[in-house]
Amino acid sequence: MTYWADFVRPDGTVSLTLMLFALDDREARRKAKWMVDDHAVDLWDGVRLIGRFPSI
Repeated sequence: MTYWADFVRPDGTVSLTLMLFALDDREARRKAKWMVDDHAVDLWDGVRLIGRFPSI
């Protein structure tokens, strides 16, 4: 499946959106958690929000 990961700045704006491939929501969440750094990550499946992962 194709998911989208938005990198969110502290002010709430999206700095970058990446396409993410995963077999299911569980795998997509795991991959998105690894992307978190000084930006939070919002994980999307189209218009469905899968999860929000705060910055470290």
